[in-house]
Amino acid sequence: MLRQIFKQLWFYRRNSLWLLLELVVIVVTSWFLVNEMWTVHYRADRAPYGYDYEGVYVMKLESLYDGQDGYAPEADMGNARKEALERFGQALDLMPEVSEWAETGASLPGLKSNYINNFFPVDSSAENNIYYCIHTRRTGARDMEILNYRQVWPKDAPIEDVPGSAVITNDLAMTLFPGENPVGRRLSDASSCPPPKEWDWVISGVVEPLKFSFDEDPVPTVLASDVSVLNFWYGTPCYIFRLRPDVDARAFIDRASRTWRNEMTYGNWRVVSVAPMEELMGIYVVTGTFKWKALWVFLIANVLIAMASFCWLRLRMRRSEIGVRRALGSDAGRIVLQQLAEAWLIFGAALVLGLILAVNIIVIGKIDIAAPHGQVLPVLYDSLPLLYDPTVHFLAVAGIVTAVLLAAVTLAALIPLGKALRERTADILKDE
Repeated sequence: MLRQIFKQLWFYRRNSLWLLLELVVIVVTSWFLVNEMWTVHYRADRAPYGYDYEGVYVMKLESLYDGQDGYAPEADMGNARKEALERFGQALDLMPEVSEWAETGASLPGLKSNYINNFFPVDSSAENNIYYCIHTRRTGARDMEILNYRQVWPKDAPIEDVPGSAVITNDLAMTLFPGENPVGRRLSDASSCPPPKEWDWVISGVVEPLKFSFDEDPVPTVLASDVSVLNFWYGTPCYIFRLRPDVDARAFIDRASRTWRNEMTYGNWRVVSVAPMEELMGIYVVTGTFKWKALWVFLIANVLIAMASFCWLRLRMRRSEIGVRRALGSDAGRIVLQQLAEAWLIFGAALVLGLILAVNIIVIGKIDIAAPHGQVLPVLYDSLPLLYDPTVHFLAVAGIVTAVLLAAVTLAALIPLGKALRERTADILKDE
């Protein structure tokens, strides 16, 4: 049977060659399109976040400055600014719909697109700097409980939350203190060029790596604890909160968005917006995939049309042969298998050539297909090989391309084949 297939392919080599070339181009293009689409979705859906963002709401604030309407200079003097900020928490405390709340710093998921705001000098070489995010949090606030950070260290005890301490992410802990429990250590213990004294926190705990946006990788983070989030100014602070289970969340947030800006005017602080954290995290997703999906659908449609046309032409040329074989008692399944085998053989050759061409484009073009999206520390590479291992990543994308295009080729071959098998054998022989 295989010999007969090759003889048929050689006899119709011109048609087969054009189809082969078209499929090669589609395979190559499909690999790069799927790479753009699948990587974003895998990073968003499969890479762990390190916290729970669902059901968490964010009240974003702004601070008036001199020259703006409503600005009061006396509200920025002494402790007035800090006391005015705390009044938002007091207001949330009086709302029966709110189950828990926390005042927290600006480096929170969904608040901005770039969280790297500092670097840690491991030694005097700039090449060994570790870029990370300082996230300020108020000592004793319930932000860690609201977001449900995944605690790594200490293992069997709560994190001691005191001013001057810091919780760091596990990727940073494994890089600075490999194989050790870093609780009780200082960041300066891992550097020959100690950071400024005000940043040399005592490590009180370690949590799982944190992602700050749907399409970004985990960011090395230091969650610094202080009596006020205003003591380390990395942007305007905010409040996060959860609602009680029996509250209509949509109605409550809609009402808060309309009224809190006018009702909550404390000192020079104003409410900018109230929104679910999940919604805010999607604002800065920069890799839209709609256009790539649309283009891939177009390519798949081309595969269907090209393969169906090719198979229809082949069946018309072999109509008499099929009629004779059916008259002699040949099984319809054998005819179907032969037709599919020819289509699969052409697709298999195109797939191999297309993937080889894709590899050459990647190598010659020096394309880093497994490049991290952000400042990912190398200690995380082994935990997500589909993202960071070039070989595994290439094969994963190639597997998706193969499965989808093979299904398209099979469907395209079956459409004309089904029509041909419905013809009566007597009619075929009579026409021929």
